[in-house]
Amino acid sequence: MFLDEQREPFSFEMIEYSPASEEVFKVVLEGCLKRQSLKFIYYSPATEERLERRVDPYHLLNYMGSWHLIGYCHLRKEIRDFSLSRISEPRLLDERFSLPSQFDFHEYFHSTFGLYKGGAPKKVVLRFSPEKSKWIRGQVWHKDQKVRYLKDGSMEISFPVSEFSDKEVAEHFELDWKEVAAVVKRVVEEGLKFRKIKTLHLLGIDEVSRKKGHCYLTLVYDLERGRLLWVGLDRKEETLNEFFRWLRKRRTRTLQAICLDMWAPYLASVQRPTPQATLVFDRFHVVRHLNQALDEVRREEVRRLAHQEVIDLKKTRFILLKNPWALTPKENRRLSHLLKLNIFPSSGPTTLKKNSRGFEIPSREKELKLTSNNGSGGPLTLD
Repeated sequence: MFLDEQREPFSFEMIEYSPASEEVFKVVLEGCLKRQSLKFIYYSPATEERLERRVDPYHLLNYMGSWHLIGYCHLRKEIRDFSLSRISEPRLLDERFSLPSQFDFHEYFHSTFGLYKGGAPKKVVLRFSPEKSKWIRGQVWHKDQKVRYLKDGSMEISFPVSEFSDKEVAEHFELDWKEVAAVVKRVVEEGLKFRKIKTLHLLGIDEVSRKKGHCYLTLVYDLERGRLLWVGLDRKEETLNEFFRWLRKRRTRTLQAICLDMWAPYLASVQRPTPQATLVFDRFHVVRHLNQALDEVRREEVRRLAHQEVIDLKKTRFILLKNPWALTPKENRRLSHLLKLNIFPSSGPTTLKKNSRGFEIPSREKELKLTSNNGSGGPLTLD
């Protein structure tokens, strides 16, 4: 009587949920309560297949009005979740199971976003514009979320979620991985349309190997803001040319310095659109080229002096390449003897390696002045 009288002031509405049949719900619930294994036919909308599954039912979850079974799937050999609306012909088996001691429902879904669980947790930060922030202020999306309100009226929400690879997403939703990759590509392209690129002064260009077989990606960074700007397939001259076409001439005019290695295709691509920019080479590649040059000279001298018994250059390679303070007394005497012979001009690598230490990157607190040797762009000079 009381409920009938109080019916009008409040109500509950469930929208966009998947109803489960009463028969399926009863069998699955009994399996969970009695710790009995189940067999049922499970429908996959992606493949349109109906496969028989044997499952140890661990937990029943109602998520946003739809019932889900969390359990160990003997077909997939892992814990999976099943929508009860896709289950048919359920039946209890005689086999009983024990709930694994390490399984805890709350811990299992600690790093999920909604119902979906992936690998290691990652921190995700969502930023909403001042206009959108008005509508979602006060909403709880994750029990561990942290909200930060910015001066311009925008809002940031951060929370831990599980990392999903394309393969894991495809398996979870029973989709082809190519469909998942296409969705990711489309979302990224849509997001990039809203990205604003501020005036660029310092660029960083590098390559990264993405899989075996010399498959590379070219990465371009805004070093001033520590931000990835652009990714291109391969590391050819045309790859970087594509980046400068994307950047357009107006933005290239403000570039003051470009940090890159000595990869010839990159150098050829960079110098045409940015003649005013200083090219900055890192010390690692500079010293590597110096060491290679020294090695070549040493081998030539070994061949040239092979018939002169008084000069023995065998086993001198690492003595010449070593830092002076790392030499043993015996190696120091050997190096002094080589220098007296005046085979290697300017004391060879010892002087070069010592001077190369001037190519250190200064701290953020210090001002980095980048000027070219001729005042109009070119190789590196650090003042």
